[in-house]
Amino acid sequence: MTKPRPSDVFFFSCPRTLSNLFVKLLSQQQGWEESGYYMHNAFLYGLENWSKEPDAVASPEQRQEFIKQLRESFVKMEEARETAHKNGNALFLKSHINQVWEPSPIFEATKGGEYAAEFTLADDPAAAPPRTNPTLLADEYLTSFVPVFLVRHPALILDSWYRTEARAGHTPDLRLMTRVRSLSPELTRQMYDWYAKLVADSDRELAPGSRGVPIVVDADDILEGDTVHRLAKTIGMDPAQVLESWESKPTDGLIPMVKSYVQGIWESTGIDKSKSSKFLDVEEKYKSWYELYGDEVGDHLVNLTKEFLPAYEYLKSKKM
Repeated sequence: MTKPRPSDVFFFSCPRTLSNLFVKLLSQQQGWEESGYYMHNAFLYGLENWSKEPDAVASPEQRQEFIKQLRESFVKMEEARETAHKNGNALFLKSHINQVWEPSPIFEATKGGEYAAEFTLADDPAAAPPRTNPTLLADEYLTSFVPVFLVRHPALILDSWYRTEARAGHTPDLRLMTRVRSLSPELTRQMYDWYAKLVADSDRELAPGSRGVPIVVDADDILEGDTVHRLAKTIGMDPAQVLESWESKPTDGLIPMVKSYVQGIWESTGIDKSKSSKFLDVEEKYKSWYELYGDEVGDHLVNLTKEFLPAYEYLKSKKM
């Protein structure tokens, strides 16, 4: 008897949460196709045009181009799902959560919300499917996947983010708060809560691994222990096919920003357990920021860490 195809998985990641490692560990699963980052170029277009200054302006032409890119990206995302199913496979779809988020709060030029009604994936906004969630995606679409969220201690996220951007020659501008807040686990918390309420309100018994039932993984647990293997079993993958090691890839020829973001995983051959928060002394990390970057940046990173911690601790309490 043919084994039924597992439900598709939507992996909602955040930058600098070890999401590339997580995908790598699950990248050789038979019966699955991995794809993602479809909204990435539209997101970068928004950053480039609308988030370089606190008083940036979103012109009508730019908004039309942004919406065009979003809609074209979603079509490609749907095509990837159709292709996987035609091949008899389930889809493991990855996106940074800020790239599918309702765009208004993500960019400096749109943070006032005045263009929110324009930002829709539907050609005819009046005919758009119902959406009660905080992303661009329809409720029906989101609940057709098994949602998986990856979280990490915010001090490690912010430390990695600032170093990665600066290493590529793009030291973060402290005036631009929309971008850094798009790294916040608060976005993940809002999405988790949206899914959790649907489960609580359902009249059906829904277990982890069912469509629409959220699963939270803490980044520390992908570095050691059996969490990734348990997750694989829960979502219909084969725990025996979780990778333990792999060949490194050269980063020569990559543009500086891309290289800065991917060189860790590309140049690796296995799991680096030193990235765990088990080795984190938060006060020492704060001290290192002041020593490396000065008082202004140190204050900024410390305050953001404290701002992000409650959402992270909440999500960590929900982890599998």
